[in-house]
Amino acid sequence: MTGVVLNDVRKSYGDLQVIHGIDLSIDPGDFIVFVGPSGCGKSTLLRMIAGLERISDGTVSISGRVVNDVPAPDRGISMVFQSYALYPHMTVGDNMAFGLRIRRTPAERIRETVGQAAEALQLGQYIDRLPKALSGGQRQRVAIGRAIVREPEVFLFDEPLSNLDAALRNQTRMEIARLHREIGATMIYVTHDQIEALTLATKIAVLKDGELQQFDTPDRVYNQPANTFVAGFMGAPPMNLVAAEIIAGDGGAAVAVLERAGQPPVHVGLPASRKRLVGRRVVFGLRPEAICSGPVGSRPDHAEIDVDIDYVEVTGADRIAVTNFTSGPFYARLPADADVHEGRRARLNFDRDKINVFDADTGARIAEETP
Repeated sequence: MTGVVLNDVRKSYGDLQVIHGIDLSIDPGDFIVFVGPSGCGKSTLLRMIAGLERISDGTVSISGRVVNDVPAPDRGISMVFQSYALYPHMTVGDNMAFGLRIRRTPAERIRETVGQAAEALQLGQYIDRLPKALSGGQRQRVAIGRAIVREPEVFLFDEPLSNLDAALRNQTRMEIARLHREIGATMIYVTHDQIEALTLATKIAVLKDGELQQFDTPDRVYNQPANTFVAGFMGAPPMNLVAAEIIAGDGGAAVAVLERAGQPPVHVGLPASRKRLVGRRVVFGLRPEAICSGPVGSRPDHAEIDVDIDYVEVTGADRIAVTNFTSGPFYARLPADADVHEGRRARLNFDRDKINVFDADTGARIAEETP
């Protein structure tokens, strides 16, 4: 089992710096996903680990060995690309075996290794077919199989599912997750798809403009984002972020006053752990699914507000209700049969235990304090 360590890794093209001092420690057997908007540097970072991009500064270590000056073929990695990169004139079996033949692996060992990989990826019946006779998902599995047979120390995936349709993407994603469980290898995966990141990863690295914003488990990245960028990037619809002032309510309790353009502000009672924030301007954050509609009685863990619903979108299983605050749309993810309608007033209930609060100036998440 192999770990990967990035220490103050930087990448510049002339005077343009695109990766700004990334520090990561990836444990053996982890499934790490790099995610972020286009141009954030996630593929560049992956290519530096692979040895396909030269590192401008800092070090990359694989299994305790600094590999900055080690050629890509000698780093003990296998990379799966977005484009499959299969040889069109070779069969599935020959494509998977190609790297082993280059390394002069004995023929019997090649047959055994390719056969095992093909069965693991449910490609056994296609072993003699050419790539043109396969679906996109099957071609991607061939590319993954070609990586498996090399028995690398680390697997690298560069947006491997982006060329597939939704159904194939879901199926292949499950196969990659199963493969990771079965072989337990260290995997590093680049994607712009948040569902892939949240479902596949043991840890997610969120990048923006070449800087690491958060490196944590999917649960913490989603429910306790490090800053407003992560909060707004992860999730569809994203976390609601509203400028607010914290004032003292009855009995000294903290109350968030959410600003609304042209309408009275909304008051939301906060948990006791937020008392120390009284008097501060903050950014109030709440996931759309932490909101329900209708009365909930006197439950202390919920805060009720009445708002005008500007738009409703039914997605099948959900009903997305939208109202507007000064900062923009505010989403509530409700059951499909929720009694919420466009152009009408509705009562929404916020789960107070799931409220996040961020510093208004830095955007950093403010941790809760024990009451």
